[in-house]
Amino acid sequence: MTLSWIRESWRLIASISVFSLLTLKERAVFKRSLSDTNRHFYEAWNMCLPEITPQTITGINHPVSIELDRKKVSIGIDELVPILEMLHLSEATNVLEIGTSSGGTTWHIAANIGPTGSVVTVDLPPETRGEKYTTTSLATERPTREQLGRHFRGSTVENKIEQILMDSEQLKKYSPKEKFDLVFIDASHTYENAKRDTENAMRLVKKGGYLIWHDYFVFHPDYGVRKLLHELASEMKVYRLCDSLCGIARHDG
Repeated sequence: MTLSWIRESWRLIASISVFSLLTLKERAVFKRSLSDTNRHFYEAWNMCLPEITPQTITGINHPVSIELDRKKVSIGIDELVPILEMLHLSEATNVLEIGTSSGGTTWHIAANIGPTGSVVTVDLPPETRGEKYTTTSLATERPTREQLGRHFRGSTVENKIEQILMDSEQLKKYSPKEKFDLVFIDASHTYENAKRDTENAMRLVKKGGYLIWHDYFVFHPDYGVRKLLHELASEMKVYRLCDSLCGIARHDG
C-alpha cells in the first residue's frame, strides 16, 4: 500500500513539473487535449460492442489445450489465446486468413486445428505497392518475400497451409472446394478495404461458421474496422471477443 502511494505521488509530481514548464497558452492546449482524449476514450468504451467469450458464442464449455510458441507470436498473446480457443471450441478444421504478414498467426491456427485441418492464407505479393490499401499515417513497409510467412515456412505444420499471393479483392472470384469454418480478417484496416474483405468473407464462410476481425478495439483515426462492425451490428449479432482487440460474429445467413 505504501509503495503504491509513493509511486502515485511521484507520478503526480512529475506531471505537475511538466505542466509547470509549459506556457499559459501551451497549458490550455495540453488541458484541452487531455480532456478530448478522455472524452473520446469513454465515448468509444460506451459505444463498444457487447463482450462475449468463446464458450458463450459457441455454446460449448470444456477445457481446451492450446499449442503456443512465443517465438512465433505476431499479435498479442492475450488476444491470440481466445482466437485459438475459438478454433478448438468451434471444431474448425478449414480456416481462411486474410492478411499473412510474418505468418505467426497462420502458424498458430495450423498448429491448433488438428492433424486433418487446413489453412488458406492470403496476402499481397511482396513486390506490390501498398498505396491502395493504406493511408499516409498507416503506411508500413511491405514484407519481403523472405519475411512473408516466415514463421510457418519449414515448420512441422507447413503442409497444412496454402499460401496464396494475390490481392484479397480477388477473393470475390475465389471458389474453394468447400466453405470455411472460420475466417480471420487481418489485412488492410481502412474502412473501404475492411468492408471489401468482410463482404468476401461472408460469401466464403459456411452457415454457422465464424468471422473474426483483428484490431476492432483500436482508436487510430484511419482504422475503419470499428466503424464497419458497428454498422454490421444493425444487421447481425456482432461482439467484441473477450480479452482481445477482436470483433467476432457467427454467420447464420
